[in-house]
Amino acid sequence: GPKALSNMLPELTTKTSDPIFIVQHMPPKFTESLAKSLDKKCEHTVIEAKNNDLVQNNYAYIAPGGRHLLLRKGAGDEVFTYITDQPPENGCRPSVDILFRSAATVYGGDAIAIVLTGMGSDGAKGLAPLVRKGVHVMVQDEKTSVVWGMPGSAVAAGCVDDVLPLQDIPKAVESVIKRKKG
Repeated sequence: GPKALSNMLPELTTKTSDPIFIVQHMPPKFTESLAKSLDKKCEHTVIEAKNNDLVQNNYAYIAPGGRHLLLRKGAGDEVFTYITDQPPENGCRPSVDILFRSAATVYGGDAIAIVLTGMGSDGAKGLAPLVRKGVHVMVQDEKTSVVWGMPGSAVAAGCVDDVLPLQDIPKAVESVIKRKKG
């Protein structure tokens, strides 16, 4: 949830300059204030994603409340955000599954997927295409999760490389990045 995000994201943004994409199940308006509050704490610029934003390093993009965030390739290596009102998936809009599927298409194996505490199973199905491309998947452990629905579903789907306490995720991301670039 927002609390886990607010505890983890500031440190995560010190470990990588890569763009970060966030889906938080919230109604419209709330995601904008979440972005503003996280922006004050993070090294990345944190914004609520708009349609057709050019994806840049040192930015974190939050899916707007009540709308899906997808990624699309432009000409060359450019990546753009795409905001849509498609029907909810897994009862969620925004849905992590939709973001994950588009990330698999755009980034292939050149990404890291993280699932934090949350109700339901959103994210579990969308991890499969990422895993097939070789993406490293981390989830928050049950002990530090308020609700282990989403991380637990990802584990049950057999799509997870690491189950970690919230505070260990940024360092783990840093090691995966070093290993991939190494």
